[in-house]
Amino acid sequence: MKTNIFMSLKKRLKEIKSMPNEIELLSLEVKPPKLPMQKLVESQFLNIGQILFDKNKNPICKVLGNGNVSDDEETLSIHKMSAKYLNKSNHNGWDYFYLFDNNEFISLDSLRYEFSKIKV
Repeated sequence: MKTNIFMSLKKRLKEIKSMPNEIELLSLEVKPPKLPMQKLVESQFLNIGQILFDKNKNPICKVLGNGNVSDDEETLSIHKMSAKYLNKSNHNGWDYFYLFDNNEFISLDSLRYEFSKIKV
């Protein structure tokens, strides 16, 4: 009797098809696209002189042709400029800056993802 139950359970276990989880699929973390700011300028996703804002819509700096930004005091990378305004040594400028695109207030980071979808 125990042998029949054991055999029946063993058979049922073999029939189970496991679904891969997020770890097995390596889908837990999506790495952001590596993209220099200058590429966004060259592709006219950003315009030279375009104003970048903080999340509260305060104008912070303007985009330069080489991909750096200027607040009329200093010319820095987006990371160093965002750090300057947050009183930090460094910060992720992709997350800090926003812009107006077709009258829509969007993050610089979302523009980077949009570019990578189109240009891949």
